[in-house]
Amino acid sequence: MRDIDDELLTDAFAAFRDAVTPYAKVSGAAVTRTVTRRRKRNHLAALGVLTLLLIAVPVTAATVTGGDRPGPAAPVAASSPTAAPSPSGPAGQAAITFRDVRSDAQGFVTEAGGVTCFMIDSTGYDVARCEVSGEGGWAPGAGLPCPTGQRELFEVDGPEKGARTCAAEGVDHEGAELLPNGSGLRLNDLECAAAPGWLRCANSASRHGFTIFPDSFRVW
Repeated sequence: MRDIDDELLTDAFAAFRDAVTPYAKVSGAAVTRTVTRRRKRNHLAALGVLTLLLIAVPVTAATVTGGDRPGPAAPVAASSPTAAPSPSGPAGQAAITFRDVRSDAQGFVTEAGGVTCFMIDSTGYDVARCEVSGEGGWAPGAGLPCPTGQRELFEVDGPEKGARTCAAEGVDHEGAELLPNGSGLRLNDLECAAAPGWLRCANSASRHGFTIFPDSFRVW
């Protein structure tokens, strides 16, 4: 009885295996094909994305680089040279046209104010001395009148500071030429200039000098 049962079970299992095996093979093959197709699709999709990246990245880089790269610098127009203005006197006055003195001494008288000056190159020191005669209403030192018989003088002597003094001996008027307003004389480092309302003499090297006005003066 036991042997019969074993044979029956063996035959039943063999019959079941023969009946199921075709379907199991088909199912396994189908799964394999499905997985293969999925892998192919994923592979193709990956290739497509990679291709797009290979195309897009250089284009984007070129665009960004081209946009940020500075272009050639625009040419800068050269500025036209301008002539340096002539030295001028007090603020608000017109420029002065200077003329060089061709000798060791030069006398001049102003157009207004009755001021007579003398410029001299004295043993290496340039000296300018001006006398205010009072003609024309100029009285720059009215607040400090000179003693009777003395004359009001202004002087700049080489490296010395400009000064106002009173002296018995004035400036030699002989041979003094007229110095028109707006003009000046230059003797080495010494410059004297005249304009309506002022007279100025200064040493450009020492930066000392004086300025005479009708009713005041300044020395430095």
